[in-house]
Amino acid sequence: MQDKQASKKLFPEERRSKILEKLNVEPKVLVSNLTQEFDVSAFTIRADLDELEAEGKLRRCHGGAIPLSKPTDAIRYEQRLAQHSESKQRIGELASELVNDGDCIIVDTGTTTIELVRNLTELQGLTIITSDLEIASLAERTLPNSQTFFLGGYIRPGHRYSNGITVLRALSELNADKAFISTTGFSPEGGFTTETFDQAEIKATYARRASTSYVLMDLSKTAVVALSSFLGVDDVDGIVTERPFPAEMADRIKKANPEIELIS
Repeated sequence: MQDKQASKKLFPEERRSKILEKLNVEPKVLVSNLTQEFDVSAFTIRADLDELEAEGKLRRCHGGAIPLSKPTDAIRYEQRLAQHSESKQRIGELASELVNDGDCIIVDTGTTTIELVRNLTELQGLTIITSDLEIASLAERTLPNSQTFFLGGYIRPGHRYSNGITVLRALSELNADKAFISTTGFSPEGGFTTETFDQAEIKATYARRASTSYVLMDLSKTAVVALSSFLGVDDVDGIVTERPFPAEMADRIKKANPEIELIS
């Protein structure tokens, strides 16, 4: 309560200074979060961000702002994060309901799976296993009563995750309760596909190292077939989507795996 009362007394210049301070340690600030932190309207925060951008101190992006110093690869990441953002947020909320206190979970790299981690702040005693730099950083900052295990390896430029044999070796010694896996493309008969062979092998290993595995995907992925297949419909326990599959596609999925959960 005291912090909120103090934030009401901030002058615009003080508020903007604090926004810049946050951008020194965070990859992005969101209008929705800043309105709550400073107890002002979204209109006021947008005006702050517009003014700071006009002064050459930050770059506006969908839903917030990023530092000017961000390299092109980081900007591309923010663009991916902004695509289908409402769908990803909905999927993250639904997936979080599958996690219980004390669970050990594998969280695959992705701009959908990171929304799952954003919704875990009320849970205690989790172990988060991930190869994603953004997810590991978010978990470390926002889940103080849980622990994060980062799967180290070579970082794929512009994508903020590690891959390669080091990740697979680490996974060979780990066991998890649940795995939450992202995908680039999907069809009921062809299963789940991704862009690279390295990632395909890692994603398939995630499912093998967990007692229960879920794929998180928005329905735009049903129009995509990527290079490398990694799991079939019968290899996973559930698919989490922002809204139900069309009836005809849901029937095809259930035909391939009668036991699968379709969560939406």
